[in-house]
Amino acid sequence: MQYIPIILLLLFASCNANTKKTEEEIVKTRITEDEIIVETIIVEVQNFDHQIITTGKLYAIEKADLRFKTSETIKQIYFRNGNTVGKGQTIAILENSIQKNELLQSKNFLDKAFIERRKLLIENDIDSLNADSVKIKNINIRSGYNEAVNQVEKYKIAYSQTILKAPFDGVIANLDKKQYNYISTSEVFCTLINKSVFEAEFMILESEIANISLNQSVTIIPYGIDSVKLSGYLTQINPIVDNNGMIKIKAKVTNTKNILIEGMNIKVFINKTKYNQLVIPKKALIIRSGKELVFTYENGLAKWNYIETLAENSNSFLLRKGIKIGDTLIISNNTNLVHDSFVKLSNKK
Repeated sequence: MQYIPIILLLLFASCNANTKKTEEEIVKTRITEDEIIVETIIVEVQNFDHQIITTGKLYAIEKADLRFKTSETIKQIYFRNGNTVGKGQTIAILENSIQKNELLQSKNFLDKAFIERRKLLIENDIDSLNADSVKIKNINIRSGYNEAVNQVEKYKIAYSQTILKAPFDGVIANLDKKQYNYISTSEVFCTLINKSVFEAEFMILESEIANISLNQSVTIIPYGIDSVKLSGYLTQINPIVDNNGMIKIKAKVTNTKNILIEGMNIKVFINKTKYNQLVIPKKALIIRSGKELVFTYENGLAKWNYIETLAENSNSFLLRKGIKIGDTLIISNNTNLVHDSFVKLSNKK
């Protein structure tokens, strides 16, 4: 009877040890002997498209707030918001009857001065083509010709300042002024935007700076219009990291489908191919207890493998370590697998 307590103590210790099994050891035990049908691939070296995905906004490369250079009442407006205007076309004019009259008068004075100039040349027997510059200069001053020319130029400028013309091809925006209302030189009449070429502005993490370079291609997708994909290229990399660890990047994109507009929110995709890398499909990876793992196939069993990934794109992971070339990787029905689960290969390829 004296051996009974010792036996009980051994049994208790054995039970206590079993209860101390880690969660990982429990999960790794075989919980079923039913075969699970799985698909597999052989791990091999591939090219990996390292992909940076970020968001940003579009800004027109050519954009201008247009103002009149003189203050007056608006006489006529020829365009509305959204209208396309060509370079040099008149957008609007101010009341300019006074400026027009002054210009006509100055031209009349110029005509009179020209006649007086010719008269003095004849009286002094001066050939305007062969005379020295001093004689011609004196004749121009005496006849009032120089002053008349200056007056014409002065009133031409005053008249032109009552006419607002487009400095480049574009579309009218922010036009809120009304005909017959007074406008000052400090007020913006409208904004002109060239919609043919835009600049995409976005941020990337400083850790990604090694994966981008000037003139690298990018894909631009407007928010809410996933079917539209436009190509562009990087034009600027700001050499400063901000307080959030981000770097400002700019790219140029052509509005080939005429769908981009100023201030539009966009998604930006930057791809860089890394050659001869260890790559696995995303559907092979599982997260358990915050750790990345995959299952490989060995002699009818699923084997548990911890891995570390370096990067990802839309369908793949780039591996740092965990499995090797030639391993048979399970890529389907893997969410319920545990270590040494019985599995059967599918006929699918």
